[in-house]
Amino acid sequence: MSTTEDKAKSQDKKILEGLSMARVYDFLLQEDEDEGAVRAEVLLREQYRDAKNPESKSSHLSRQYLLDRGFGKAPQFVDMTSKGEKITAGIFIEGLEDGQDIQTP
Repeated sequence: MSTTEDKAKSQDKKILEGLSMARVYDFLLQEDEDEGAVRAEVLLREQYRDAKNPESKSSHLSRQYLLDRGFGKAPQFVDMTSKGEKITAGIFIEGLEDGQDIQTP
């Protein structure tokens, strides 16, 4: 990679690091001069158009992104204790002597 490319990438990285979320939101809520609509709406329409396009290589990702944003991602459960083995446990009540029955109302 050339020194010029390194400098360009470094400058791009500095610009991105300097952007706060407030600046990004402010930018997206401004009107797009070419489209005559809010930039965020233009991006959403383009994402939707891509999601519907059967010829697009990224249509699956666009559909997934739109559905995840619209309905939320499905919860993913991670088993960190049993390594996939079924856990069976009884109910333990402290303070009872062996052989003593539990009184219920």
